[in-house]
Amino acid sequence: MFSKEKEKWNKEHEKNNYFGYGGENPYHKLQSYFNKEDYSILILHGFYNGKFKKNIFDNNMKLTTPETINIDNCVFDIVKNGKNLKVLEIGCGYGLYGVNFARYVKEYIGIDINKKIVDEGNNHIKKFNIPNMKLLEITDKEISILNNYKFDIIISAAVFIHIDEELMINYMNKIKYRLNKDGYFSLHFNIDSVKYTDNPFVKYYTIEYIRELCSSNDLTILKEINWSKISSTKYAINIIGTLS
Repeated sequence: MFSKEKEKWNKEHEKNNYFGYGGENPYHKLQSYFNKEDYSILILHGFYNGKFKKNIFDNNMKLTTPETINIDNCVFDIVKNGKNLKVLEIGCGYGLYGVNFARYVKEYIGIDINKKIVDEGNNHIKKFNIPNMKLLEITDKEISILNNYKFDIIISAAVFIHIDEELMINYMNKIKYRLNKDGYFSLHFNIDSVKYTDNPFVKYYTIEYIRELCSSNDLTILKEINWSKISSTKYAINIIGTLS
């Protein structure tokens, strides 16, 4: 199953340039992210309080003037208190989200199933001199490459909403073995009133299903951040918590 999942996603990424954000040069974006303070990803994951620009769209889905709102969802202030922490991102792509964490922590590691993206991301991380950041290719379902690692924070954004349910459950199960006792997880899901996973690219789960999945994997939810309150993403939610 894992090899088929890798093959499917490698083709999808290359066809759609998914982690390149619709054709934008991801390396220029990586550099710009590292050269400026961008708290939006930290805020969405519950690791910073601050001002957030909410994108507002008109009836024709054209972007209008963003609305700046104050967000108070923080469970842990990584900007002030993250300098000794290790962060893992599941499904890191080129590391575009990761640079926002790497700036404030001791070590950031991203994992992804696409070797090409991982290699290119690492080349540009080296080019931009980000010594505490690296990306690793996942080659097996057990994520054995992380056997000697423990993390203080584990995040995943725009990944569990796309991958097959079985693989998502597998990653959820691995979190409890890779997360330190006092650590935090923050995971992005699409939530709807009914579970729908037949779409090959976008998956929806009920909040009850996600809560039960966390509980069965010894994960305690501390906060549920509904993205619709801070963006135009209607179904997205971040589940933030700790080990039970």
